[in-house]
Amino acid sequence: MSGTRLKAGNPVPEFSFVSFDDPTVTITNIDFEGQVYLLDFWGTWCAPCIEELPYLEEAHDMYSDSGFEILSIALLDTREEIEQFREDNYSMPWLHTLLAWGEYSSIMDLFELTRFPKPILVDEGGIIVAIEDELRGDKLLDVISAAYEGSR
Repeated sequence: MSGTRLKAGNPVPEFSFVSFDDPTVTITNIDFEGQVYLLDFWGTWCAPCIEELPYLEEAHDMYSDSGFEILSIALLDTREEIEQFREDNYSMPWLHTLLAWGEYSSIMDLFELTRFPKPILVDEGGIIVAIEDELRGDKLLDVISAAYEGSR
């Protein structure tokens, strides 16, 4: 599969994940219609992912009142590792899911995952605004801000 489907200007792939914090809840792309949101593929074992968390927390603090949401999608972790990480390091007060082993290959293909973290910013209409390095570090807030300005 070529790596061209997942890029700015294209619709985000349809997804459905079980909520980490409430397993009775399923989180899908439909739930985010009308919202700007960030898909954050990460793991507690991923140092670059952890380096991004202060930026994610700042973005969440600044834009959650505007409807901005983050969905962190953990890979290669256990529930216990994530709970411990959130208790000891970053609370990450947004939506979470933990991929089950059986979901790995289909999600890796669907989201063209080759390295981590892999942030994907999606606009109110479900269109990808920016991806990967465009959303790392200080650039994250600028791109989110521009996404909101573009939607007004």
